[in-house]
Amino acid sequence: LDVSSSRRKAHKAHFSAPSSVRRKIMSSSLAKDLRAKHNTRSVPIRKDDEVRVVRGKYKGREGKVTQVYRKKWVIHIDRVQRDKSNGASVPIGIHPSNVVITSLKLDKDRRAILDRKDRKKNPPPNLARTSGEDVEMVDVSNTAAFAGPEYLIGSSSNRPPVRHYALCFVLFGHLKTLMYLCVHYSIYDMLHGTGSPLRRRRSHDS
Repeated sequence: LDVSSSRRKAHKAHFSAPSSVRRKIMSSSLAKDLRAKHNTRSVPIRKDDEVRVVRGKYKGREGKVTQVYRKKWVIHIDRVQRDKSNGASVPIGIHPSNVVITSLKLDKDRRAILDRKDRKKNPPPNLARTSGEDVEMVDVSNTAAFAGPEYLIGSSSNRPPVRHYALCFVLFGHLKTLMYLCVHYSIYDMLHGTGSPLRRRRSHDS
């Protein structure tokens, strides 16, 4: 699958998408009762669905979808209109993400889509694979990477030598290793009031 992180390419792909792709993008959330009934969060909106506007200037308006205008990424609702100067009424475009579906127009194809999206009838593969299986717990109490404050308070013999950290830094060239080394021995100095092994070794040499 060829996926690009380029803003330019993503913008072009979105606004030049075919109608079949726009249908899925122009999906709306279901109301709480429909969400519980069909076990899905959203479906592609279609004509004759009843919706409620939940965001924007026309928040709170309810009505039936009269047109799904995929070319302009908007839907038209029968009760969201404005009057022109000549007295004619024109619909105002509302983005599907700004409405919730309160009543679905159900037919044979729509029911098949809802059955396919039902999470109880068709759980996602990752949930189906792990359901009923016991998860093995790993004991990390003796692992230095997961040790708590008691590891820092322990004696110097319990702490890994400085050369281990230096070797990690040389091998991986990672700045986080050096930062962890500095913080680690700074906390040790604050708790014990003694110098770090590096400082003690320098004093012995002098």
